[in-house]
Amino acid sequence: MPEPSPETSPTAPSVPPLPGINAEGVTDWFRQHVAEAAPPLSFELVPGGHSNLTYIVTDSKSQRFVLRRPPLQQVLATAHDMSREHR
Repeated sequence: MPEPSPETSPTAPSVPPLPGINAEGVTDWFRQHVAEAAPPLSFELVPGGHSNLTYIVTDSKSQRFVLRRPPLQQVLATAHDMSREHR
């Protein structure tokens, strides 16, 4: 059986999968919003953060992107407001 090509196998999640990353969903978002990104994507958690999680996303052309997300635990709704942080 032939190996799947990047076109037919769009995601290559980190092994083991990282908490807080939906590789398929993030890849779909990158396809829609980051034209220069070339799946499959891999994800690496940047250690040392105390609140919002930060990941390095690397594509098949070795391009690197930064992805931020709120913490996985329950916190006050405004404590880690990514929109506020972006502004």
